[in-house]
Amino acid sequence: MHVFETMESDVRSYVRSFPVIFKSAKNSILIDEKGNSYIDFFAGAGVLNYGHNNERIKKSMLRYLEKDGIIHSLDMATTAKKNFMHKFKTNILSPRNMNYKIQFTGPTGANAVESALKLARLSKKRGNIIAFTNAFHGLSMGALAVTGNKFYRNEAHINRSKVTFMPYDQYLGPDFDTITLLEKMLEDDSSGVDTPAAIIVETIQAEGGVNVAGVKWLKDLEFICKKFGILLIVDDIQVGNGRTGNFFSFEKAGIKPDIIILSKAIGGGLPLSMLLIRPDIDIWKPGEHTGTFRGNNLAFVAAAECLDYWKNDELSRLVHLNSITIKQGLK
Repeated sequence: MHVFETMESDVRSYVRSFPVIFKSAKNSILIDEKGNSYIDFFAGAGVLNYGHNNERIKKSMLRYLEKDGIIHSLDMATTAKKNFMHKFKTNILSPRNMNYKIQFTGPTGANAVESALKLARLSKKRGNIIAFTNAFHGLSMGALAVTGNKFYRNEAHINRSKVTFMPYDQYLGPDFDTITLLEKMLEDDSSGVDTPAAIIVETIQAEGGVNVAGVKWLKDLEFICKKFGILLIVDDIQVGNGRTGNFFSFEKAGIKPDIIILSKAIGGGLPLSMLLIRPDIDIWKPGEHTGTFRGNNLAFVAAAECLDYWKNDELSRLVHLNSITIKQGLK
C-alpha cells in the first residue's frame, strides 16, 4: 500500500477502509493480489448493479472494440448511441408510458445534477431550489449547494442563497406531516421561502442514512409541485436502475417527475450520466450545456446490454424476492 500512501492525495477515502490491493473481480466477488476472495457488498456505491465483468456486458464491449467502434465522439450521432436510445425507449420508457427527451451530460452524477438545476432555473426563470434535510446530490458546487451533509458542505464555503432546505419525510417524527409544512411555507408570501424553480428529491436517501420516502408523501409532493407550478426533479442516481426492484425507484408511487437524473449503474460499470426531460421544458439552446465526455460510446454499448435485462420482469421479480430473503434473515 506504500505507493498509495505516499503518492495519492489525502482526499482518498474508500481505500482507507479496504487496505488491500484488489486485482480482479467477477460478479459479486473481489480478489486481491494475494488471491483472497471477498464478497463485494459495496458494488461501486451503486454502479455495479449487474456485477463485476458481467459476461454479456463484457462480450458486447469486446466485440465493439474489435470492430474499431467509435470511443469518443462528443455529442455526434453514433451507432452506439442510436442503439442505446432505441433500447431505452423500447425496454424502459414505452412499457411505462413515459415520454421524455434524453440529455447526455458529463459522465458524473454531479454534472447531471448541475444540468437539471440549470435547466429548471432557465425554464421557470426563478432562482430558488428546494432540497431536503440529509440530501446528497454530489460535490461540485451547484450539486453541493443542494446537499445537506455537514461534512461536505462546510469545507467548500459555498453560497447557498438560492437554496432552501425543507424537512424530508418523517424528519420531524412519524406523526408530523412535513408536506403540510412545505405547503404552508409556499402559500405564505412572507414565509421567507421564495417559490422555487424546482424541488429536488431522492425517493430513498442513501448517503443521508437510508431514509425512505413514503408513497403518500411522494404523491403529495408531486401535487404540491403541480399546485405551485414547480418542477419536480427526482435524483435516481444511486437508487434507480433496479435497486428497489423496479427500474425507477419512484414507480411504486406512480408519480411522473418533470426531470429524472440517472447515472451510476446506467452505464453498466462505465461512466455515463443523463437526464430524462419532459419535452416541453427542453428549452436548451444548442451547446448551452456541454462537456467533452458527454458521449461515452463504450458506456452506451455496456448500457444497451444492461437494458436487455428489462425486456421482461424477471430481474425485477428476483430483486424483490431477494429483498424479502435478506429482510427476513436480518430480522
